[in-house]
Amino acid sequence: MTRAARAEPPGRGAGLWRRSAARWGWNATLVLEVVALLLVWQIAVGGYQIWNPEMLPPPSEVWRAFATAVRTGVLANNFWFSAQNFVGGYLLAALVGLSAGLVLGGSQLLNELLMPFVWTMYAVPRIALAPLIVLWLGFGHASKMVVIFLMSVFPILVNTMEGMRAVDPSLVRAGRVFGATRRDLYLKVVLPASLPLVLTGLRLGIGRGLVGVVVGEFIGSAAGLGYMIHRSSASFDMATAFAITLLLVVMANVSMAALSTVKRRLAPWDEEGAGESA
Repeated sequence: MTRAARAEPPGRGAGLWRRSAARWGWNATLVLEVVALLLVWQIAVGGYQIWNPEMLPPPSEVWRAFATAVRTGVLANNFWFSAQNFVGGYLLAALVGLSAGLVLGGSQLLNELLMPFVWTMYAVPRIALAPLIVLWLGFGHASKMVVIFLMSVFPILVNTMEGMRAVDPSLVRAGRVFGATRRDLYLKVVLPASLPLVLTGLRLGIGRGLVGVVVGEFIGSAAGLGYMIHRSSASFDMATAFAITLLLVVMANVSMAALSTVKRRLAPWDEEGAGESA
């Protein structure tokens, strides 16, 4: 028996293969489902016209509108505007959400004092605040970033806090038995154990943040992907509206898949997936 074979735990290679096969199989199934949906959509609308193609354009028209927006540079300019808003708002939400979640999850006193306020703010329909934010901060980047921040911060905060509070007490007791200091417990036990829920919160925040991009630019903007959807819909250019909407869907899925990959690498013990708290 070789040294590599001796080092490999029994069944581990087979388990990794099964997980990889399941993951690739799921991805292949998703691709086939999307292709089948596009074919049915194209045949039903573009071929038989069972629906008004002016209101529901076939995929070929959507692709043509997307290619035109790329070729003319309209998409690049508006994408850059939305990207700046999203990155600024989401990074601020991640910074505040992670910091507040770690503090509230690690302190029972602060949790009891501040969580009623946090839950009250979480219950407020943030989309309803968007018009006020635009009126207060204007039509530039600041108002869009604030809307994105408000949409993203609470899933990150709540999942981080719940991840801290859900750490198995037996792990903490075991660390103390082996002489771990408070700092060691925090860095080597509590943070790694809470990591799956923290990353889940960051992943949820991406989806909510992209909703904030569209909402902020719908309400008051002269640029951005949300503005393109609003302007195209108002002028009945539904092919462009669908193209930009599908682009946002792809962006959200790619971003969340990237975070899922990070989660698998940093928290491989949570392969089945942590629960979501928001």
